[in-house]
Amino acid sequence: MDDLDSEPDTITIRTDLFSSYAIAYVDTEGADSGAKCSLCHICPALFGVCCFIWLVVILAVMVIVILVAWRRRKAEEPGERKS
Repeated sequence: MDDLDSEPDTITIRTDLFSSYAIAYVDTEGADSGAKCSLCHICPALFGVCCFIWLVVILAVMVIVILVAWRRRKAEEPGERKS
């Protein structure tokens, strides 16, 4: 059925049958809030970035911190003493 008027707030139809009608719609405003990420389409996007990308960034930072700490500890160890 088509809307017969141009008013955006109303729906006007014409029929020659008597019946009950229901109108269903999907609100498309704000549909992007809480949307799934565009990379995997599974996880919610945090600040517009896929959660898997955040996971990789966090793991990379952890690996860098561990490597820096390991190299500092190794540099602070006393060298072998010659007798």
